Amino acid sequence: MARAILITGGSRGFGLSFAEALLGAGYSVAITAARDQVALDATATDLASKYRAARVLGLVADAGVAAEADRTVTEVLDRFGRVDILINNAGRGTIEINLSFHREVFPFWEIDPVAWSGIIQTNVTGPFLMARAVAPHMVKSG
Repeated sequence: MARAILITGGSRGFGLSFAEALLGAGYSVAITAARDQVALDATATDLASKYRAARVLGLVADAGVAAEADRTVTEVLDRFGRVDILINNAGRGTIEINLSFHREVFPFWEIDPVAWSGIIQTNVTGPFLMARAVAPHMVKSG
């Protein structure tokens, strides 16, 4: 049975690059995305056609939500029987606050606290929640 890797934020960017490299090396890979089911499904389908479909799992899940982190780990375990590596790659950035951040200065004191909380929830709390959900299974399996 191939080792299984869970990559948060795996539907594009660095996460997708990690997924492709690891699938190419023979691992089973689960990727998550927090928002776009259609894009995630397209990415998972593309990966499954390039590699073996049974070794790819795409899940919509927000790493910053404890129940979704727990559900994600459960679904990966159900599919692959194990989780050997967690890559906490999900992240949100300035674009969440200001769509034109590359062209326009946006003073931090004008940032909406709710938008800021979303960034912190994903970038800081998310890795904790994912590690918290998967660590007991990893420890148990050695």
